Amino acid sequence: MLKGDYIEIPVHFDRWMQGARFGTVRRIVTINGQRYAKVRMDHPQVRRLLTIAEDNWPYCNLVRSFVPSPSPSP
Repeated sequence: MLKGDYIEIPVHFDRWMQGARFGTVRRIVTINGQRYAKVRMDHPQVRRLLTIAEDNWPYCNLVRSFVPSPSPSP
């Protein structure tokens, strides 16, 4: 999982069951040796970033991978 990826969150999350299923990875953080993905959800009622621990990453479905646009040549 990389910053900028568009994902479907795991189905066992309460947010998924409430209808907020898709979001964009905003950042990857490391806290006490554990990595987490901070995800900005598309659902209009979800205002905070959703935190997904690295243990749950295999259950996320990658919808669209982030591909940086090529930098313009000078």
